[in-house]
Amino acid sequence: MKIVFYAINGIGLGHLSRCAAIARQVRLLGEVIGESVDIQFLTTSDADWVVQDFPVFKFPSKSVFKGMGGAGKRYASGAKLMLSNQLAWLRPDVLVVDTQSQGAFGEFHFLRDYAKKTVLIERHKMAAESMTSVHQAHLRLYDRVLVPDDDTHRERYPVPPEISPRFVGRVCGFDSNRAWSAIRVREHFGVGEGQRLIYVAAGGGGDPAAVDEVRSLAGTLTRKFPSVVVLAAFGPLAGEPGIYGMDRVITIREAEVWRYFPGVDLAISAAGYNSYEELLEAGVPALFFPQARGLDDQDERISLGEGLGYHGRLDWHHVAEQVGGILEGAESIDANLDDRLPATGALNAAAELVNLASSGDESTTRLVVNAACFAIRRNAGAGFGEWLRWQKRVNVPDVLTERLLELWPSPDVCPAWFSEARAWGESISGLRRLAESPVQVEALAARLCKRYARDSADLFHSSAEIVMGGASIIEIMEALDDPGLDFHDWLGNRKLNQEKDEL
Repeated sequence: MKIVFYAINGIGLGHLSRCAAIARQVRLLGEVIGESVDIQFLTTSDADWVVQDFPVFKFPSKSVFKGMGGAGKRYASGAKLMLSNQLAWLRPDVLVVDTQSQGAFGEFHFLRDYAKKTVLIERHKMAAESMTSVHQAHLRLYDRVLVPDDDTHRERYPVPPEISPRFVGRVCGFDSNRAWSAIRVREHFGVGEGQRLIYVAAGGGGDPAAVDEVRSLAGTLTRKFPSVVVLAAFGPLAGEPGIYGMDRVITIREAEVWRYFPGVDLAISAAGYNSYEELLEAGVPALFFPQARGLDDQDERISLGEGLGYHGRLDWHHVAEQVGGILEGAESIDANLDDRLPATGALNAAAELVNLASSGDESTTRLVVNAACFAIRRNAGAGFGEWLRWQKRVNVPDVLTERLLELWPSPDVCPAWFSEARAWGESISGLRRLAESPVQVEALAARLCKRYARDSADLFHSSAEIVMGGASIIEIMEALDDPGLDFHDWLGNRKLNQEKDEL
């Protein structure tokens, strides 16, 4: 399956970063279920290099044409043609567009014809933007609308009545498996014993005010707190080289800065979607401040999180007093952060894309993908993938696959699921050698699954044992269909008689 992500960005990196987080989960999910997935990016971001693990086709952003007279308008008309030609060549199974439903140049009408299915990642926007007739009309053009938020916030996402958006949960790029340990972070940046590391950031860097905001905060913190080391993150789009020559200030200009978060004592950051989610997912005590954006309501995001007790709001007029209270333990800003549920939106969104791109039976595909997502969350992805590849190789009857996958997400069944899967597999292999036809094996499995949902695997295994001892599958199915017969007792007696005969 081929999936193309179209990430539109101007002064930030939010769309591109979010798409990259989902794409990585699509790749992982494909590996687990044994599907070959071709993932490629189209982007107008001027920091396209932050995505280095997928092919990226870069188109100039509208930002680079500012101040060039009519060049911007001429480029916009030509960009539609270039993007259309590129997508016509790629011909994806699914085209994913982030946030701006009409595209960067109003070209979505042209692009949608070159993809089998289209998906919009509908990140929250200012009410005035989300309610425009253009945006509402474009929502109707997508095959699926995915919302990177919890469904408890459904009222914040106005959509036409005929649209049923799927709330996949918060999408986050923070990966605890790849993040550095606190000790490694502090050693890497030379943070000494007794020193505190404060992370300061103001978004992707495309906003000219962001550089001044970071410089101002770094200066205040180092001047007021001799024990503080500032990790100043200048976004990839920042034109300034950073802060050099200021004591106890370390400049970083990387995309995946979240890997340092486990070693951070406090963060002061703009509240862009990705920065916000990554810091909270890493469990960093944080003070957020809003930046004015055309689409993103950062002020509302801060108010919601502050009201839930996840973080604080930066007071620009009393930065030193506020930070001092936090570092000294006099002020708590993250009292409820530990209760915040993990962000699983990237994996859930990936599951939706794989389901949509798959050409197989939708119900079975959804079962397999959902079970694989559960396996990934429990770090059992490799074992699950091995089982799926095995069952394809030996041609396990569909009814057995469906039954096992229905059981898989149940907390009371895991991790016993794997032993149950092995019992099915051993029984299938044995019965196929002895059965008059494979149809008999599938018929027996279907009847057992239907009548004895919870313990069908054990009963199937017992049935295989008595067939190997001389009984016929027809005999077992007749006993199974007899309403006046206790099948469990019948199986037990039959096995007991076989054992006596062997003695």
